[in-house]
Amino acid sequence: MSTSSSTHDALRSDGAISAYGTARSTVEGTPLSPAELRNIDAYWRASLYLCLGMLYLKKNPLLREPLTLEHIKPRLLGHWGSDAGQAFTYIHFNRLINKYDLNAIYISGPGHGAPAVLSQAYLEGTYSELESAEFSATFRRPIACARSLRATAP
Repeated sequence: MSTSSSTHDALRSDGAISAYGTARSTVEGTPLSPAELRNIDAYWRASLYLCLGMLYLKKNPLLREPLTLEHIKPRLLGHWGSDAGQAFTYIHFNRLINKYDLNAIYISGPGHGAPAVLSQAYLEGTYSELESAEFSATFRRPIACARSLRATAP
């Protein structure tokens, strides 16, 4: 059987799951109300803004003055590539924990994704409970801050 023929067979609407088939949800109905979707989207955008600030800025994180070269870090600490996915996962997992009153925790490994987890901790208030220094200090050294907040192994 040729590749184009097998691809054509997989695209049929017979309900079979296929890597080439139409994407479909396994959730019936509308999983999120329009208000929940707006709130999650706004929260995610705020988280990503904080991630970018931690990665690129050393001063002026709220952009209260026009951005200048003095505000930008000469060397990046962290990695934008993992932040969006980790923030997305954290937000939705947290939503499910709250919705279903789950006894669960989100665990993320150390490294370049620190801004994603730190932005969530700041937005939900956990960061302020654990760290007495102003959040702007994180914009200078997010990786060092993440290391100082990590739990110690027994």
